[in-house]
Amino acid sequence: MKNKGSGSGKPGALSRACLMAIVPGAVSLAGCHTVPLDAPQELEAPLFEQIDARIGTHFDGPARTAVSAAPQYRVEIGKYSEVAFRQAFGVMFTNVTELPDWPPWREGVSSVDGVMEVQQTILNITLSTRADSTSSEPIGLEAGTSLFTLDPDYMYLGYHVCLYEPDGAQVQCWLPSVEQMHHRNWFECASVNTCLVEQVRTLVREAIARLMTDVAADPAVRAWAARVAGKKEAR
Repeated sequence: MKNKGSGSGKPGALSRACLMAIVPGAVSLAGCHTVPLDAPQELEAPLFEQIDARIGTHFDGPARTAVSAAPQYRVEIGKYSEVAFRQAFGVMFTNVTELPDWPPWREGVSSVDGVMEVQQTILNITLSTRADSTSSEPIGLEAGTSLFTLDPDYMYLGYHVCLYEPDGAQVQCWLPSVEQMHHRNWFECASVNTCLVEQVRTLVREAIARLMTDVAADPAVRAWAARVAGKKEAR
């Protein structure tokens, strides 16, 4: 597993095996099968000294609706990540409120001390050549020479998350990201579907844990928290 504390990723183009079909009032991925991601389990978070602050949370449309597609598979990573982030924000701050999309919070929100906004979610998936195959032969079983996939699965998950003052002034932004390369053997999981679920869950946990670690160590966040505490004492 290779982790990156910051960086950027470019959304991968949809595979030709997963064609975009546009119909009146809807956009669907034809020929794709949606990988079922259940709600995240209770967050396995790093030790985090909770910040005494009222935080509004907001998810930009592209972050909430982000979808990654590999040949014949689609992962609704935006929806899954939104639930996981809500869990994380509940650990990080004493009071968390979800802000509506309308009216825009940047027009002024006085009921919170700050806003955590998830602005971008990117998941790129490149499956092993054998994992993409429609052959009935077990994945990676090459004339008895290997039980492993010829090429590793590759996944990249990245987020863009920012903390703002209630008036919209930026406090700090982070780009937590995680990369994974994994050789699967054909005994490892019952289907590619099962493997994708476990790998994506792991990526989300690690990326959010990295965000929490970065936030806890950020001088800009400490200065903001001190300002919040000072305002409370002055009331």
